[in-house]
Amino acid sequence: MYGSIRFEEKFSKPENRIRLILDFESGRMVVYNAPIVEVDFLENIEDRLSKELGIDPLRNWDEEKLFNMLIENRDRVIGEVLLDQSVFAGVGNILRNEILFRSGIRPDRRISDIPEKKLKLLIRITKRLCEEFLDSKLKGRGIKRLLMVYNRKYCGRCEGKISYYRDEFTGRKTFFCPNCQS
Repeated sequence: MYGSIRFEEKFSKPENRIRLILDFESGRMVVYNAPIVEVDFLENIEDRLSKELGIDPLRNWDEEKLFNMLIENRDRVIGEVLLDQSVFAGVGNILRNEILFRSGIRPDRRISDIPEKKLKLLIRITKRLCEEFLDSKLKGRGIKRLLMVYNRKYCGRCEGKISYYRDEFTGRKTFFCPNCQS
């Protein structure tokens, strides 16, 4: 999942990155870098997505069901599962890095090696951080001020050096603090 949706009159990114522009009386919506843009009636999209997607932190949140889904995926790596839209709908790479940091969990740990208490913490943090990201974006503040590890050189908590690598499962940028995440 990548791309961004912005409500803006002037383009903030190069025009060759634009995938969709919708003009409304109240302003313009611009979609950048999205690999897929789907336009349909809301009911049709919601019906299809409800069958394909997992738990959405902003729509159909169910901590017990999500915990059970994590246990079903116990042999997988948590950093990979957070990006699996059939489990965590709507969680992208930036959120993944920040959720794992706030949960104190390294992105390369197998779910089976993570204590139940930490998995439940991760679930609660996922919902809270998704709501914070959305609120910040809706208020026009962006998310940069919320980032403690993503694209940072030093940890936002302990000020230690951040480790960076490309995740072998997803190929995505992965940031973590060796001091704060185990």
